[in-house]
Amino acid sequence: KDEKIMTENGVTCLGYTDLPSRLPTTSSSLYSNNISKFLLSTGPQTTKEKGHYYIDHEDDAVRGMLVLEKGKMMYPAPLPPPPPAKTTTETVGEPAPIDYKAPYISGAKNAGILGASVLAMGAVSPNPAFSGMFTTFA
Repeated sequence: KDEKIMTENGVTCLGYTDLPSRLPTTSSSLYSNNISKFLLSTGPQTTKEKGHYYIDHEDDAVRGMLVLEKGKMMYPAPLPPPPPAKTTTETVGEPAPIDYKAPYISGAKNAGILGASVLAMGAVSPNPAFSGMFTTFA
């Protein structure tokens, strides 16, 4: 039976009080729904023709579940083809010089901008509490 609980603030809470007894039924129904949708994804819904059952060998999920087809062993599914090899052209020449200072300069610049912005925000803040709350998130 459903229960109605009233809190001291006047909030009404409605809900089921027998959740443990409802959980197996709900989980079974959700699981059976997933399985039926998965099995129907291999059937007539893929071709939109009544009476024609087509197994899509291109679909990875369907091909992975297929064990036998017309007496021929189809398991394990073949591995997907490897990605095409990238063709690279080698350039002969001097490599570009590496600037080892750039990350440090960039970090110092970002820290300076952040510090200046926090100080500027503190300077224009209406009261000290605002500054304390603002620097909590900085």
